[in-house]
Amino acid sequence: MPLYDHVKLRTWREDAGETLTQAAAACGMSYPWLVKLETGKSDPPRLDTLDLLARHYGHELAELFPAEPVQAVS
Repeated sequence: MPLYDHVKLRTWREDAGETLTQAAAACGMSYPWLVKLETGKSDPPRLDTLDLLARHYGHELAELFPAEPVQAVS
């Protein structure tokens, strides 16, 4: 699975004016998991998880997959 644009997830959340706690609760996931997703420090997430987040912020899943791969954080 190609790497997703984890920075975009954080940007969308911040643009929506939501805290990590609020976004995690709204999407039914844990705060630590959302932190890992936004920082790119998670195992590759399932597409339905990324789709849920994208739709929550009013975006499409495809927007998280840029033409150029995003570098993972080590």
